[in-house]
This record gives sequence, C-alpha cells and structure tokens, in this order.
Amino acid sequence: MLLTQDGLVRHDQLTLLGVTRAGLRWRLDTGAWREVLPSVYASFGDPLSPRQRWIAACLYAGRGAALTGRVALQVHGVRSLPADPAVRVLVPHARQVRSVEFVRVHRTRRPDPGDEVAPPIRTCSLSRAVADAGRWCHDLAAIRAMVEEVVRERRVGVEALRREVEQGPTAGSGLLRLALNSL
Repeated sequence: MLLTQDGLVRHDQLTLLGVTRAGLRWRLDTGAWREVLPSVYASFGDPLSPRQRWIAACLYAGRGAALTGRVALQVHGVRSLPADPAVRVLVPHARQVRSVEFVRVHRTRRPDPGDEVAPPIRTCSLSRAVADAGRWCHDLAAIRAMVEEVVRERRVGVEALRREVEQGPTAGSGLLRLALNSL
C-alpha cells in the first residue's frame, strides 16, 4: 500500500499495514513519519512531490473524491494549464470535508463518473476538469488556450464542453463561455 501510494497512508489504512496507535505515535515522535494533511501521513521526511500532493489530497478527501481543475488537467496530459496553486478535489455533496493546507474541497451534487488515470490518483472527466478550471481562472487568454488545446486535439468536443458548462454552476463561468463562443 505504501508503495502504490508513494509513501503516503491515510489513518484508517494503518491497521492494514499492522501499525498500531502507539506505533504511529512513535513514528511521528521520532520524525520517521509526519502528518502532511489531517489523518494523512508521509513515511518519509522529504517535501511532497506534485504527484504526492495529488495522492495526499485524494486520501484526505476520501471515498468518492476526484481531482478536478488544473491538477486533473495536468494528470490528463493537458499542456495549456491555467494558474492555480491549489489541489482541487470534488467530493459528494453529503460529505463534510473542509479545505486545508494546499487542498481546496468542492462539494458537488453532480458527481462525475471520473477516470482513474494514474492510480491511486482519481480524477474527474476531462470535460469536467476543463469547465472547473475555467470557472476558477480569471485570465481569458489562459482559458482560451486550454479550451483550444483540448478541442484541437479532439480530446473533448465543443458541445460536450458547452453541456458541462450549462449543467454546472454559473458562478465564474463568464470567461469560459466567452472562450467557448469564440470557437
């Protein structure tokens, strides 16, 4: 488990590793392990790599969570990425998970079937990631570049993007709608 999760583990997975509460406390006290997010531990002392940050966010957000926005675009291989320092995660609306550290949690009533592009990293679909990234970006040129790339490479159709924008929240979608209308 530690290998497949790049040295990261969620608190409820510790028993599967045979780590007791006392064993966890000893590892944390000696500096062998550290808490990187609430109830998410790193079995190493080095700073988290981008991939480890994504895994930590998925572990923190729990079951049913999926990366979205810029990070999901990056996992999907999109090169024209809008600026966003946060790792954004979608969780089912009924779940109460708060944003912490570098993780921004977004509750949704529209769960996305998602893709498991790079296990254990779970992402939403590419069309959802584009729409969400566009809603959080305030740079029309960056939004246009992102939309044009995925459409030009036929990774997502214009109509699929329009449908995703129409079904999602209207807040923050003005620039994204402009970019789509210019295609």
